[in-house]
Amino acid sequence: MGSDNTANLPAFNCTIANNLVVSQKGMLLEERTVPQNVLYQGNIFDGDELSIKSQTSNFEMKKVEMELGADSVWRPKPNSIVVGAATGWFNFVTDDIDGQMRGKRKDVGADQISKEQIKNRPLKANDVGISWQVQ
Repeated sequence: MGSDNTANLPAFNCTIANNLVVSQKGMLLEERTVPQNVLYQGNIFDGDELSIKSQTSNFEMKKVEMELGADSVWRPKPNSIVVGAATGWFNFVTDDIDGQMRGKRKDVGADQISKEQIKNRPLKANDVGISWQVQ
């Protein structure tokens, strides 16, 4: 977080909250420099390795039940541990990645499990860019 092979800049004065990170292989999150005045809150990780040197008690490693949606997006199952598990008061978070309203009990991650109509969807090749054909 905050660096590459040539630069070394720590995260500074920020809150990283209620994120869901799932991977079957590789590093989930690597902290290369110790953040300064950063609050980690309500983040859930499911995978092999989490390389965090600071605030280790603020990270939860848990198995998250996921399913592949009809839109080819992995989403938490309705019985997942992320449902209603978001912490903190972030009143500016009003809807999810699908454009569905988030209620008082927010889910961890970008997707709020909801029966509301989906307003946003993943873009496909036909939705963006120039259409052309090579002859």
